[in-house]
Amino acid sequence: MSVTFGGVRQIAYLVDDIEAAMDHWVRRVGVGPFYYLARVQPTDLTYMGALSDPILSFGLAHSGTVQIELVQQHNEALSVFFDPVSPVPMGQHHLAFWTRTFDADMEAHLSRGHSVVQELGTEGARNAFLARDPGSDLLLEISEVSGAKGDFFDLVARACNSWDGAKPIRRVSAMRPDAIEEDK
Repeated sequence: MSVTFGGVRQIAYLVDDIEAAMDHWVRRVGVGPFYYLARVQPTDLTYMGALSDPILSFGLAHSGTVQIELVQQHNEALSVFFDPVSPVPMGQHHLAFWTRTFDADMEAHLSRGHSVVQELGTEGARNAFLARDPGSDLLLEISEVSGAKGDFFDLVARACNSWDGAKPIRRVSAMRPDAIEEDK
């Protein structure tokens, strides 16, 4: 456990084909089901202080207490997932730590010398990507898990930890428990 951030709650991977990546995790690793949020475009995302409009897909599953996040970016908008000046490699991308005290945690992390690379979200579901040094390969995500987003993450964890292999991909329209669109 990190004495600064607490326990790692998520390991995220940047992929170039999210459906193939989810299939790999399900069939080869045995992790699932994946909750799949396809082609969303946040309207409040800032990267290096400037608004940006990436189109992103997410696949979320759990292995025990750790969430596995697969991310694919579909356009060339600047973000922590795409930057032509500092190309972002495919593979393990960031570690996430969850919090219900986002403002206090952010203040503490910034006072320790971390800088904000990317921010998005509204109260109860904010995210910030932090780096310790400019150009650092290690990105840390602070993810607020209050309200519906936290409830959704709990639902995903329960479903994955009792999964019998059925319905490996479950589409969702948002990270909320009431947003599951279909199972397949």
